Amino acid sequence: MPKRRQWDSKTKAKIVLEVIGGVLSPAEACRKYELAESVLARWKREFVEKADLVFGSDRSGEVGNREEIEDLQRIIGKQTVELEALKKGLGILRQKKGNRW
Repeated sequence: MPKRRQWDSKTKAKIVLEVIGGVLSPAEACRKYELAESVLARWKREFVEKADLVFGSDRSGEVGNREEIEDLQRIIGKQTVELEALKKGLGILRQKKGNRW
């Protein structure tokens, strides 16, 4: 049984754009690239369904990133305060050690 071909996303987009742009008919594209018509139809459908993602109309990921950045900044701030307290405590311990011995 022959192994299935793997198509990268750039090649799929190129083929679909050739068909949508009228450079090739669907039948010509299928012959040229040795594709089944059902595969080309699926690629076209997926391409059209996800076309809005190209222009960034969905900004929910951006909001999630902003929240993650704020969380990380809070953690960094907390760790900075803890580090300063530990340094101060270490300085006090060194002074007491110096005075006793």
